[in-house]
Amino acid sequence: MKNLLFLLFFVAVAGIGQAQNAATETQEWTNTYNFTAEQNTAVSTIINRKYRNLAELETLKASEPSLYKRKYQGILQQTKVQVRRLMNGEQANAFDASEAARKDAIRQEVKTMQAAGANKEEISKLLEQLNY
Repeated sequence: MKNLLFLLFFVAVAGIGQAQNAATETQEWTNTYNFTAEQNTAVSTIINRKYRNLAELETLKASEPSLYKRKYQGILQQTKVQVRRLMNGEQANAFDASEAARKDAIRQEVKTMQAAGANKEEISKLLEQLNY
């Protein structure tokens, strides 16, 4: 009985944490790209779906790491695509510029790590942390 209560408590806390993460991320998108109320509502739905999908993947993390990584990256990419579709021209241009700058910074960091003698595993961990 204690184990069941602990499990229910853990699930509830995880759900609250995901809701807070989703709300924070939605607010970041809105602040960065000056979304309208309609866009904000749609982004909120997309971000909530992202966190729900990521939670469903957790079981794969330990059992099938390569599948987990592919699905994880797919969810992140799909989220960006869906949010970008909501943007007007000015917002989309700002998003594209931001993504290009982010990717350039990551490539530069990888080059620096390679020059310092980092192995593929270390670089892969960095890329995963940066959601690349």
